[in-house]
Amino acid sequence: GNFSQPRRRQLCTHDTRHASEYLLFTGHIADPNELAAVMAFGNVTAVCSYYDPFNLVGCESYLMGTPCVVTERTGAADVYLTNPERYGEKIALPIRKPYVDGVNRFFGVDSDSMAAQIALLLDDDSLAYSLGQAGKRFVETHYNYRMMGNRYLDLYERLTSIQRG
Repeated sequence: GNFSQPRRRQLCTHDTRHASEYLLFTGHIADPNELAAVMAFGNVTAVCSYYDPFNLVGCESYLMGTPCVVTERTGAADVYLTNPERYGEKIALPIRKPYVDGVNRFFGVDSDSMAAQIALLLDDDSLAYSLGQAGKRFVETHYNYRMMGNRYLDLYERLTSIQRG
């Protein structure tokens, strides 16, 4: 993602000698072929946004069988942490947020928590594989293009019927 330089430095301090070997900060990628190459290259995807209501990076990652770590108490967490658990699935590891209460509760990512969850998946091939495969099955079932297209069409039709009514 589009991490600020201070955030990049903070994440790299967890393993200063080797961080450049496994942390890749891509920023926005518009080219589909480049995105597919990055997704195929990665071992773990950090979905650490604190403002996206539905983060497509997670879906794209899971379609490649790559596990995710996801910021708690966000829209993305609803999709990749909470919703799968409703179906008895576990597809992601949670990243804590630094603030629990008050006006700041929606902002920020606890970099220690993120580093620990990424390290856990990098160190445990079995866990990473099982989360990646569970995520792939879940996304193929619940977020495939037909189902998502029908949901958007249904929403559009309901909204236009309200406008006419």
